[in-house]
Amino acid sequence: MVYLKYFASLAVAWFIGVFGFSQIFISLRVSLPFTKYLDLKYGGIDAGAIRSKVWGTVALWLVILGGIAAGLFFWNDRDILIGAGIGAALAILATFAKSKPGPNTIPEYFQAYGRMISEETMTKIGEDVEKMNGGGNGQDT
Repeated sequence: MVYLKYFASLAVAWFIGVFGFSQIFISLRVSLPFTKYLDLKYGGIDAGAIRSKVWGTVALWLVILGGIAAGLFFWNDRDILIGAGIGAALAILATFAKSKPGPNTIPEYFQAYGRMISEETMTKIGEDVEKMNGGGNGQDT
């Protein structure tokens, strides 16, 4: 029965932790730095609104994860705490390594915050991406 508690709490903590921690890490390691980069390079973005949404996401997930942790400590079952602690630690390790700018996170950034970026700026970004991918002919029209 003890092993069932360990495994169940580890699995639940892993599942919740992977989703929650990935939201936090992507917000802090991708969204904030990329917003700063775009604002400095292109302008035309509502950086304040994006930062507010990012920090709102971080705060929401910290409250959710903190509430779950508080509930586990209140429940005070040693076996469940150990399993959940291991699951959460594994989730942190797994999500931190994968939460960096890349081919999957950048499109998600534009999907989440694209409406806060002017059409002119989106066009400039698109042109630059096309040039980087070899689609531009190297001549300005």
